[in-house]
Amino acid sequence: REKAVDWRYTIASPAEDWETPGFADADWSLGPAGFGRSSLPNAHAATRWEGPDIWMRTTFPGPPMKGGLAYLRIYHDEEAEVFINGTSIAAFSGNSTDYVEFQFPSELLKPDKNTIAIHCHQTKGGQYIDAGVNYYHY
Repeated sequence: REKAVDWRYTIASPAEDWETPGFADADWSLGPAGFGRSSLPNAHAATRWEGPDIWMRTTFPGPPMKGGLAYLRIYHDEEAEVFINGTSIAAFSGNSTDYVEFQFPSELLKPDKNTIAIHCHQTKGGQYIDAGVNYYHY
């Protein structure tokens, strides 16, 4: 939310296993998050997205140490499914009007590099998707 992160994305339905870490996404477009239109409250679209679907992927470093809580921060309009390292962690319906946090098992995170993949489907009204992972050590 504070800094736009570059994601690989496509609006064409991708091949199977698109959400897995080893998927070859080099031919996908590259753009900074968020995606959509900035007409929604608290939305900051850096990359324009129009159309019904978008598939997005990016990598992020592992947690600094074991023993913590992992949270997905997401702003979605509309349906969104989120994967961490190929595992579905959440499916959201409807829309949010700001970023919300969703806790997921920190055991899904690898110590070095992780992949987050999101499919967002839009049917009407506003259009926006942005997400990131926060890790809190205890």
